[in-house]
Amino acid sequence: MPSRRGVGDDGFETVLLARRKGLAKEHEALKAEISTRERRRSELEEQISHIDALLGKGADTEPANAADSGDSSSGNEAADLVVDLLQEVGRPLHYREIEQELRSRGAIQVEGKNPANTLLARYFNDPRLYRPARGTYDLRNGRSVKSVGTKRKRTRRGN
Repeated sequence: MPSRRGVGDDGFETVLLARRKGLAKEHEALKAEISTRERRRSELEEQISHIDALLGKGADTEPANAADSGDSSSGNEAADLVVDLLQEVGRPLHYREIEQELRSRGAIQVEGKNPANTLLARYFNDPRLYRPARGTYDLRNGRSVKSVGTKRKRTRRGN
């Protein structure tokens, strides 16, 4: 059976192959740029979350595009998940264990360099929780207990 290729088709094929190669190269460059920008966006969101937590601000200070961030839980929702987990487990858990357990259950999807820290920033100021030991969280359950590392108010001594 004769080939469908006619005279001069080799030049056309060469042009198409060159164009395809150029497009594939540009595509790979864009994928790398997107990956870099996504990593940077996650880092910025993590830093914002930490600063908000340190300032004692809640979910109302989340960035406007928090729904697009890829994080399925924020603010009070994260604290609710942690409270439910601690009630179920019945013992204090380290914040890394909390993140691992919630992630393994599919309850959360937190991105960033350190997902456990990102999640921690969302619940560490919750009044239902306290720290019985460094990095460990438990339910307060109506008890008026101080968290480890809580600073005491200084009283001025007389001269």
